[in-house]
Amino acid sequence: MHETSHRDHPDTPWTFFERAPVGCLVLDASGRILRVNEAFRRSLGYRDDDVLGRSLDDFVCSPGFAFAELAVAHRDSSYVESLSLKLRRRDGEPIEVVLNADLSDSVVRCIYLDMTATRQLEAAREALIADLQRALDENKVLRGFLPICAGCKNVRDDKGRWHPIEAYIRDRTAAEFTHGLCPTCVRALYPGLVEPPR
Repeated sequence: MHETSHRDHPDTPWTFFERAPVGCLVLDASGRILRVNEAFRRSLGYRDDDVLGRSLDDFVCSPGFAFAELAVAHRDSSYVESLSLKLRRRDGEPIEVVLNADLSDSVVRCIYLDMTATRQLEAAREALIADLQRALDENKVLRGFLPICAGCKNVRDDKGRWHPIEAYIRDRTAAEFTHGLCPTCVRALYPGLVEPPR
């Protein structure tokens, strides 16, 4: 007969702790790790043997962080909310997290949300916005009526000055011109060069 401990029973708080979709850890009053959950192990790549008994400070790579200072700074409120930190993965890479901690008991209960994917999406979104803004800045469009001379095809600008159509459009759009001759102009300008259409 297989016995299940109280700790493994589906209705215990530890089951809830272990199955939580966010990183959870329990620390003693000095910041030593007593317990971590599966989301912690998965997001940071550590096994229990790698972390249990070690200080949380060993895994934080945010400059200036010290658990003891955190505990002192929040002893009156006994709660830390939305603290941005970087935790070091087993492979040495940092992940950005937002941590909440309850310091009101003899043990400190912490949860964190891995913000790495969110930050990557935000960076990609910002890059896309910058690319779109650059494209908009480069995309010059002519709108409205364009006053053009019926004879020479020069275009009048807003200040009343006349410009060759190619220069006017080139200066106000991203268009560049190449020159050639249409079949009608080739026949008119060089009558002996091409055979008339049949």
